[in-house]
Amino acid sequence: MRAIFLAAALSLTASAASAAPADGPVRYRLSPVFTDERLTALAVEIRFAGDRDGETVVNLPDDWAGEKELYRLVEDVTVDGAKLERPEPARLVLRHRPGRELTVRYRVRSGYDGAPSTGQSGGNPYRPIVAGYWFSAIGTTVFAAPEGDGDGGGARPASFAWGVFPFGWRLASDLEREGLKVDDVGESVLVGGANLNVRSLGGSAAPVRVAVLGDWGLDWKAFDDKMGRIAAASSTLWNDGASPFLIAVTPLAARADGRSLGGTGLGDAFSLYASTNTPDAELPWLLAHEHLHAWLPRAIGGLSDKDEALGYWLSEGFTNFYTGRVLLRSGVWTLDQYVGDFNQRLQGYWTSPGRTFSNAQVAEGFWTDPRVKDMPYQRGMVIAALWDGRLRAASGGARDLDDLMLAMKGPAVAGDEAPVRLARLAPGVGLELGDDLARYVDRGEMVSLPADLFAPCARVETVSQAGFDAGFDTSVLRDPKPAARAVTPSGPAFAAGLREGDLLLGWSIFGGDTTRDIELTVRSPAAGAPQRDLRYRPLGAPMPVQRLVLAEGLSALQREACARFMSGEAPAPVLKG
Repeated sequence: MRAIFLAAALSLTASAASAAPADGPVRYRLSPVFTDERLTALAVEIRFAGDRDGETVVNLPDDWAGEKELYRLVEDVTVDGAKLERPEPARLVLRHRPGRELTVRYRVRSGYDGAPSTGQSGGNPYRPIVAGYWFSAIGTTVFAAPEGDGDGGGARPASFAWGVFPFGWRLASDLEREGLKVDDVGESVLVGGANLNVRSLGGSAAPVRVAVLGDWGLDWKAFDDKMGRIAAASSTLWNDGASPFLIAVTPLAARADGRSLGGTGLGDAFSLYASTNTPDAELPWLLAHEHLHAWLPRAIGGLSDKDEALGYWLSEGFTNFYTGRVLLRSGVWTLDQYVGDFNQRLQGYWTSPGRTFSNAQVAEGFWTDPRVKDMPYQRGMVIAALWDGRLRAASGGARDLDDLMLAMKGPAVAGDEAPVRLARLAPGVGLELGDDLARYVDRGEMVSLPADLFAPCARVETVSQAGFDAGFDTSVLRDPKPAARAVTPSGPAFAAGLREGDLLLGWSIFGGDTTRDIELTVRSPAAGAPQRDLRYRPLGAPMPVQRLVLAEGLSALQREACARFMSGEAPAPVLKG
């Protein structure tokens, strides 16, 4: 049966082929490539005016978010209007008449053999997915970018258009708007397919679209309600009017021995990757966290392009802090859920093997070292809670961390990124930082929260508790065919039956959480060895851990008042017996 096609993009005008100044728009188009009626690649076309000096450098997709050498997925590169040279695998040099209109074309094949499954990539599947009847891609993994006249080209105007896709396919991207820049094209998500369901959440103060690939069996009415409340609470928190936001949900084939839920924020979008067996209850936290990235950190100064990970304690850690606040403030979470989540993350911080690593060590190992991958989230959340309490105490409850965040809002300026801006503006709202940045951020000293942080509604107490110990080197889980390494003979994994060199076929591990069992499916590398299922609690040596404990005997009205206080909506209540 022959496929019927339709045009899903605006046609280019005749004037688009004429010469344009070197700072003119960069026009992107994405089209499908079919083989025997199956989608096998994505075709990229980029039109722009070359540099005035007659030499333009174009950077192909390369390394991003732990993925390496993405240019290997780029094929059949051609250029109209210039002589093409490729001195490096990820770098094109185009020689042409000054300012000439150029067209770069190439194809991007899938980074996976079919649709990825849970645990297949050792993390979120950030490489382009081209799976026969649907696709999912992050902009920076498929789109090249011209450098411009030595300025990096990221601020150059850009536009995006869909090519011609089959009749009945639906498409979604956060690039479907005016006013784009080249940087926006990289920081985007694109999904499409015959099975794509695009929903607009009703009742939300901020317009949110949800693009879902496949049939998930979710309770969509409940999902719409929760996401609408989350979006409204976030917009109110940041004192912003409605702004569009896209959530693109990409399925991972479910496995009986585990599930996966993760994603990445992309400015005005969020790319979510989840096993199709993910429980509804696990979605709100991740959705709230990534929706907050529409503001954090870009609305408060952004992060430096150089050594970006040095600022993750702020961009990710403060987002973790505000995720709990938004979920409690919106009514999606109860007070008990908020406290339970806060304690889980506190425990992860205090028991993390990377808890005293310096910020430089954390940044260096963020994408590769499992000991530190959660540390910016955990450390930053605890620092945010500390400073929030300090501001409330200094102002008699009149100000909190929200006031500092709102004071920091403004366009990004080189040299005044979010961490710099925070240090500069904190004294103006009454927050004295002292040597906190040097101690807790730079050197990685432990942050101990004061007992009365949430008084009178809750107290912070310090107890002795077993630390997290997986019993083997979990970094092997990123290997294509992982095998157990550095199995500790005295550890819990060895006691459960794991041996050095065992092949790891499946796993469920909640890093830093000693309240959940680790589940492993393993097999000895010996020929004919049977598959074994192991389950054990990851308990290590005792260590101090802080936790939040709600005041006893709170009435329903008192719990409501405490929820408003702990979510940052109201000052501390006076609790009468």
